[in-house]
Amino acid sequence: RKGDVHDRAVVASAASVWNENPVQTVGDFATISVRVHSRTLEQLSCLASGYVLDWDGSAWATLTTTSNPAPHFRDVLAGTLAAEPLPADMIDDDNLVEWRTHCSTSTYTCDAVVDGRSGGDVLRMIAATGYARPRMSETWGVVVDKDRSAESPVQIFTPRNTSNFSFARAFTPRPTGLRARFNDSSDDYRESAIIVP
Repeated sequence: RKGDVHDRAVVASAASVWNENPVQTVGDFATISVRVHSRTLEQLSCLASGYVLDWDGSAWATLTTTSNPAPHFRDVLAGTLAAEPLPADMIDDDNLVEWRTHCSTSTYTCDAVVDGRSGGDVLRMIAATGYARPRMSETWGVVVDKDRSAESPVQIFTPRNTSNFSFARAFTPRPTGLRARFNDSSDDYRESAIIVP
C-alpha cells in the first residue's frame, strides 16, 4: 500500500560554478574576486590604495596612488567622494602645493583607512600627518607647524607697545604618556598600541 511506504532523500551538497565576477559594477568601484574549492574562506585581507588627483606641475590632474598627505587633503575638499565639493576658487592651491613639497622632502606620509568619520575629522587627521592643521577661511588650505627659531621676529612685545595689556592662559596638567593606536603592517594591519612616555 502506498500509505505505508516512507522514504526520504537527502542532498548532501550542491554547487554551481560560473566563471564570472559575482558583482557586476560599472564605474569607480573596486572588487576582490576569490575562487575557493572545497574550503571555507573566513578572513581576507588586502593592501589597497585609493586613487587621487596629484599635482603634475601645473594642475591637480594626475590620477595616481600616493602617500603624500596634500593630494588626499585636497581630495577630501573637492574630490568625487566629497558630500559637497568645494569650488576650485575656494581652495588655496599654492598653499597645498607648497605643503605637498614640504611633506615630500620631509617624508611625511598618510596611510589610513577612514570609516565612519566626518569630513572635518578626516581633514584634521590628514593635516596632522604632515605637521599641519586645516585652515578654513576665505580660501581653504593648511597652516604648517614649523621651527621658526632661526627666522627674524615679526612682532616684538615691549613695554612701549603693550602698555596696560594683559592676558592669561590656563594650562591643563601634562600627561605622563600617550597610548598611540595604529594598524601594524608587520601583523597584517591588525590594530595595535604602544605607550609613548
